[in-house]
Amino acid sequence: MTKGSTTAPWSVAVLIAVSACSAPPPDDLSYVDTLLASRTAKDQAFENSADSPVPVSRRQDLLPLSYFLPDVDYRIPASLRVDSEQTIFEIPTSTGMRRSMRRVGVLEFQLEGNPVTL
Repeated sequence: MTKGSTTAPWSVAVLIAVSACSAPPPDDLSYVDTLLASRTAKDQAFENSADSPVPVSRRQDLLPLSYFLPDVDYRIPASLRVDSEQTIFEIPTSTGMRRSMRRVGVLEFQLEGNPVTL
């Protein structure tokens, strides 16, 4: 047996093992199905729940909610940069009340090749 004949099967085995350890590509169909199911569940909860944020008198007009079509190009990873100051600020709610909120950080990601923060 030559050296090449014993190395090739071993190399193939290592490549197979390494590729098995990498994350699989995202399942776009599963993502869309999960998102659509979540939207349906939210609409049902808003329509039937006693603590729905949608007033009973407005449910016929406002539900189901209007959504953009799912676009897998906007399914992107983001990093959270934690805000060390944890700033507290007030935000108005839909009822007109003000609610204290704490800024925990900023999400950083790339969208269409451009750096974005949220």
